[in-house]
Amino acid sequence: MLIIRSTVQILVLLFLGNFSSKAYSEIPREEIVDKLETMRSQEAFYRNSYQPNQQQINPVWKFNSIHWSFEVVDYFDISRRTVALASKYVDRYLPSVGKEISEQEFNLISSAALFLAIKISSFEKISMTEFSDLSDGAFGYTDLENMEMSILKQLDYRLYPPLARDYLHLTSALIHYEYEESKKRDLDLSYFLVELSVYDSYFFDKDQHKIAESAYSLAVMLNSFEPSLSEDTLDDTTARLFQLYQKSQLSLR
Repeated sequence: MLIIRSTVQILVLLFLGNFSSKAYSEIPREEIVDKLETMRSQEAFYRNSYQPNQQQINPVWKFNSIHWSFEVVDYFDISRRTVALASKYVDRYLPSVGKEISEQEFNLISSAALFLAIKISSFEKISMTEFSDLSDGAFGYTDLENMEMSILKQLDYRLYPPLARDYLHLTSALIHYEYEESKKRDLDLSYFLVELSVYDSYFFDKDQHKIAESAYSLAVMLNSFEPSLSEDTLDDTTARLFQLYQKSQLSLR
């Protein structure tokens, strides 16, 4: 039975997103706690590197971009974590633009960020030409290549921020349930809530560990059919996730 003890091994699995709570159950609890503390320190470092974004990006642009990104990673069978990573690249890059941008420019930035995130977090080989074809001619190989380099330079090649999904993966090994199916149900809903947060600019400067905590606590309440659940009883982050969840359920009707 494989016992993963190397920090490098953990990071590789973490960044690829191809692991399960079962793998972490083989790691001593103390190592997981240490890793979570390290991620909190890394998160503080990345948060301090953010600049206030003076631009008000059209929420429809962002929604369409994120939705398209999820379709792309699903098509290529790539971890959906990649979309959240690309979104963080976009959030950190936009303040450097220094001017109002068009929808086409925003889509180019988002597409280049997704391509970059795929390259560093997946073994899937996708050529830039193949990727540019997915834009239906909106931009070409050179456009993507130049924007990718611009993003890399602006982010100073710091490309591995901890994400809410990462916190959920790690902490899942620390949570004990009497019934495994109950744990899976709560975690699945937690992941869904975390994915919803990627669509919403409200979470741009929110701590990823806080988003993970709020997603998990809300998932537990929703799955337990908490009768008193209302926005008035929730903190701001959890309340916002609850709003997104309610909207998602309405769209399914």
